[in-house]
Amino acid sequence: MQGCLKMIIERVMGGLFVQLKTKITLTASATLLALTPALLATTQQLVQADSSSALSGYSQLTPGNENSYQSASATSSGGQSFTGIGFSDQFLTNPITLAAVPNFDFGYHKKTEGKDSFPLVGGATKRYLVVDDKNGLLAWNVSAQLGDNTANLSSSSTIEGADVSIALGGTTSPAVNPTVQKGTWSSNSISSLTSVVLTDGLSFSGATLTGATLNSTANPVVVFKHVAGSGTPQQAGVLNFNDPNSAWFMYDKTKQPVTSAKYVAPITWTLSVTA
Repeated sequence: MQGCLKMIIERVMGGLFVQLKTKITLTASATLLALTPALLATTQQLVQADSSSALSGYSQLTPGNENSYQSASATSSGGQSFTGIGFSDQFLTNPITLAAVPNFDFGYHKKTEGKDSFPLVGGATKRYLVVDDKNGLLAWNVSAQLGDNTANLSSSSTIEGADVSIALGGTTSPAVNPTVQKGTWSSNSISSLTSVVLTDGLSFSGATLTGATLNSTANPVVVFKHVAGSGTPQQAGVLNFNDPNSAWFMYDKTKQPVTSAKYVAPITWTLSVTA
């Protein structure tokens, strides 16, 4: 077994079952932090405990006079008062979090089908990649990378990383790009889904802008992004993979196993706040 790879052999009547599990990685730029809900609760309490006065605690100002007057000098014709304004860190109270990642189930197949590519199992209603963006103004992207596929559990059951890939979207029929939407994320569920408009700044962004190929031997690929200065706070960005043709498992038919086997591998999704 290699890394976090899982490979399970099942005794069934021939066929290849491939299911991609997901894991989440959060990254951030040097100045911004992608907060987890637990850390968010702590930071919100700290921000709320601060005074609303920008002059509060300023050592040269008479305590209690932050919003009134400052005594002038009795020995000169000059006086000094103060002005102040403060800004709280909006990213602390309005975080950007990776809220959900999709599982890709490509079903059972037989080598005798003679196929090199396999669409997702149909009928999904909640196969989403969700970024809960309560800030709405910062640039971010989500990249994906396919993990190691399988290790040798038997001489007749092996998938080499270089032999398989996951194709997300594309322009070749019947492949379709995942749908870009926005909605409301609450209680671990997305609702009020609507189509995005240009001003929302959300887009599916594969390596060629019309598709993305994930492979364990290749670098992570940006698949979803938001442009700085666009969008509305309290809206979650959604990449919808409910269409079976929005993701394909690519595997040369000459290398597919003839024995009964089930292969499970991880996809690592990484949210990066970039500006």
